[in-house]
Amino acid sequence: MQHLPIVCAGEYDDDRPLGVFATGADAERFAALYNLERGYGLEDGDRARVEYLRAYPAGDPGASGHEITVREAHWSCTCGRADWSGSEQGAREQAARHIAHWIPAAKQVALPA
Repeated sequence: MQHLPIVCAGEYDDDRPLGVFATGADAERFAALYNLERGYGLEDGDRARVEYLRAYPAGDPGASGHEITVREAHWSCTCGRADWSGSEQGAREQAARHIAHWIPAAKQVALPA
């Protein structure tokens, strides 16, 4: 999984992408020039900012973007999904179901006869 830098302007529902860049430095430079040209300060809602968009290589249907963390009765995934279970065991079971949804089971090798 890669993270592509994308420059967006506006807030929330008004967000509009301005460009996707190969490097974070290029994206930061573009955002700075965009804001300077328009006179936008730190508090302006229409200012440009750099965000990172997940990008997956060919053959990866998004499975690589899921890393689970379990703490006591909570679990969370890097995809943004999080949940409370009530117990650590329940949290681990919920996390395992989440991962199973995204990552197919390994094919079983046929046993010799």
